[in-house]
Amino acid sequence: MPKDVKSGYFTPVFLNLGYEATSRVRLFTGIGYGSGKDKLEWSPNYKDTDTIKYSISTKTHVVAVPLTVQVIVLKAFNRFPVYVTGTALTALGTTKAELSETLHGVTTSQHEKEHGINLFATAGIGFNYKVSKQLYGYVEWLAFKQNLTGKNSFDYDWEQYASRGRRFYKSLGVGINYKL
Repeated sequence: MPKDVKSGYFTPVFLNLGYEATSRVRLFTGIGYGSGKDKLEWSPNYKDTDTIKYSISTKTHVVAVPLTVQVIVLKAFNRFPVYVTGTALTALGTTKAELSETLHGVTTSQHEKEHGINLFATAGIGFNYKVSKQLYGYVEWLAFKQNLTGKNSFDYDWEQYASRGRRFYKSLGVGINYKL
């Protein structure tokens, strides 16, 4: 598969449940789903008149389960507790790829399907903002992000090749929590 085609990449959306173990320690788990797709078409001379053309497309679907711990390290202001966070995320996914070759108008295709499990780890710092007794928002920055089972997240998911500003932006998380 050409390296210009992304495969196996996903951006999940999660539904999480949390438990407040102590006044300073919170535990979260949940389930997430994410998908991704990519397509690339080319010919040897990159001209419409080429007699041979190639096309490759990929589709990925992933179910992910995170386990997160947050520890409040600073409660100087009751509305803005600062915490450190760490997450281990297991992702089970399937990627389907189709490679087509068209030679003089005749197309032949090859299909592949891969599935596997990846384990990711993240760590960072964040703060909460208490809106009401049950509702609070959060902002966090993940300084450490690693795929523990491979290097396939280095470029596309976390853009480690990008400028520091873009890497910082891609490491921010914003959300809302509702406390039952």
